[in-house]
Amino acid sequence: MAFVHARPDPHADERAALMGWFDLQRGIIPPPPPPALARRPSRHGAEPTLRWIIVHMIEETARHAGHLDILRELLDGEKAYF
Repeated sequence: MAFVHARPDPHADERAALMGWFDLQRGIIPPPPPPALARRPSRHGAEPTLRWIIVHMIEETARHAGHLDILRELLDGEKAYF
């Protein structure tokens, strides 16, 4: 996956904006080795929507990217991820 340096267009539709932010955050972290897919049990008997999954993945990916940025900054002194 290529590193995405640009934020999504502020006038993009919801899907393009969500996927743009997700791709930006995901591009910061190197891909893991191929792991087995996991399923999370549904809460309250309802399956999450695709929108909820994408927003959750943006949140989690950004959090881990932030952790990696702190570690990288401690190691090489560089600031910011792009």
